[in-house]
Amino acid sequence: MLATRTRVLGTEHPDTLHTRHNLALILNSQGRYDEAETAYRDVLATRTRVLGTEHPDTLKTRHGLAVVLDNQGRYNEAETAYRDVLATQTRVLGTEHPDTLNTRHGLAAVLDKQGRHDEYHKMLPSARGRSMRPTTEGGTGPEQAGAPT
Repeated sequence: MLATRTRVLGTEHPDTLHTRHNLALILNSQGRYDEAETAYRDVLATRTRVLGTEHPDTLKTRHGLAVVLDNQGRYNEAETAYRDVLATQTRVLGTEHPDTLNTRHGLAAVLDKQGRHDEYHKMLPSARGRSMRPTTEGGTGPEQAGAPT
């Protein structure tokens, strides 16, 4: 599918980028974290250039990269990535948007993994009371920001 989309639509078409993002998500779910990181970074560079830094699809890819860093145990980098995308999502999408809530949950989980339990508990109140269900990018959270559609 990716080869066909690339050939027919081009490498920078939103549908091609969507497929590339989903490939990165699959690599992550298979535990192929180095490949997933490379794929997310490639998609992120193109989405940023083509769609802009604040486009919802770019934000989903930024979130996906944070998840991969988390899965690799690179918690400081994951925290920074989560905080950066969370700030933009909050401003662009709002505090109650499912993608924003999912990123907040990911950040809280990284803080917990670092033993920063007080900060972890402070992150969760805004997500409490919402449906928390399993996600495809690790853990549980509201609507999965990077899930294939």
